[in-house]
Amino acid sequence: GAVIGHQMDQQAKELKLDIPGATIERVGEGIQVTFASGLLYDFDSDAIRTESAQNLRNLAASLNKYPQTDLLIVGHTDALGSTAYNQDLSMRRANSASNYLSTQGIATSRLRTAGKGELEALASNETEAGRQTNRRIEVAIFANANARSGSN
Repeated sequence: GAVIGHQMDQQAKELKLDIPGATIERVGEGIQVTFASGLLYDFDSDAIRTESAQNLRNLAASLNKYPQTDLLIVGHTDALGSTAYNQDLSMRRANSASNYLSTQGIATSRLRTAGKGELEALASNETEAGRQTNRRIEVAIFANANARSGSN
C-alpha cells in the first residue's frame, strides 16, 4: 500500500505540472483528474478540440510512465436537452477521450468509460457559468490488480 501511495503522490505532482487547467486531486488510493469539458469539447460535441488534445497527450505520457495504473473516464453534461440525450452525449465524450488515449499508446485494457449525463452537477444549471462547470470529463486513475497484489 505504501509503495502504491508514493507512486500515486508522484504521479499526481507530475500531472499538476503537465496539465494546465485540469484539477488534480488525490482521492483514496487513486487520483482524480477533472477536465472542464470546454477545454476538450465544443458545446454539444464529442469531438476533441485540436488545441485541447495536448492535455490528453500529457495525460497519456504520464500514464505510459506508470503502467500499473488503470483509468475510469466519466463524461458529464449540463441539464440542457433531454436526460436521454445528455446520457448519450456524456458516454460519447468519455469514449472519445478513451479512444484518443488509446491512439497515444495506452492499452485499451487499461481504459473503462462511463457517462453520468446531467446527474452529478457540480453547479447550478440555471446560469451559463454553472452549465460550463457541469460539462466536464473526470478521469479516475487507480492501481491495477497487479499493482494491488504486488505482482509486476
